[in-house]
Amino acid sequence: MTDRDYSLTKIVLRRVNTPLLSGDTVLSEANSDKPELGIRLGAFHFDAGAVKQKLLSMRHLPADVVDMIKRIKPGRVTVGGATLSAALQEISTSPLDTIRKNLVASGTIQDAGFTIPPEMKLPPVENLSAQLRYEKGMLIVSQGTAKFGNSTVHDLVANVNLSRGIDGADYKASVNVDADLAELHPAIARALDLYKVREHDRLQRLSGRVEVVANASGKLSAKNPVPPKDFQVRADAVGAVLTIKGSPGPLEVRRGSVANRPRFNQVQSSDARGDWWRCDPGTALWIFRDRESWSAI
Repeated sequence: MTDRDYSLTKIVLRRVNTPLLSGDTVLSEANSDKPELGIRLGAFHFDAGAVKQKLLSMRHLPADVVDMIKRIKPGRVTVGGATLSAALQEISTSPLDTIRKNLVASGTIQDAGFTIPPEMKLPPVENLSAQLRYEKGMLIVSQGTAKFGNSTVHDLVANVNLSRGIDGADYKASVNVDADLAELHPAIARALDLYKVREHDRLQRLSGRVEVVANASGKLSAKNPVPPKDFQVRADAVGAVLTIKGSPGPLEVRRGSVANRPRFNQVQSSDARGDWWRCDPGTALWIFRDRESWSAI
């Protein structure tokens, strides 16, 4: 302790004889017009379930925020360490905004999940685990894994700039998905309609599995899901079956891949020559390309 700085070190919060939380704190420039408070916390388990209930008990929360909180299954959160340093005046007048802009923390999340808005036509996300780091508004997610329905997610990586809140936050993400096509067909059909893919209504049925590698960037919306501003998708199919209106029979893709980016698509198949695949009865489905998209006849 000096004439201008005051500190408390080796603080331990206990429940009976069990340590729950430890840390240090320092008040700098205490006698000046702008004193600063610094807090450092050691590793601890975060009761995310209790925080969820506390948030839901708050009055005057926007309806869309309440709906989002209700859809979250908190899981188990372990914080490896956290620090916060900010002007005491800022903390007292705008605590949440000050925490968002000055907090630095790292940790892990295990067995979390959330339900997806019904209009997305996707099963709930379960068994979500990931490494997390938050640094003054920037959220970094790595080593993410999860399950939704019969599909699995792995190698999830994401960066989200939350310095100005969730709504409109810039994000970049990449993920690998082992997808069950039959279960995801309603969501795929919705996405094709959303992106105005030509003749998408001719796709009647999907089955089998594909391994998807996707990259996307855009802005988050707290109210309604919005398409990414930019994206790249590669889908490697093994035994996928497509039923297309007007085709003599189901189209089976034993091996092949589809790469998709805005304004550019590439279709390849190891089952056939050129840009076409064989259908069950021995006829052919021709894939043709115009300036910006692929279509099927």
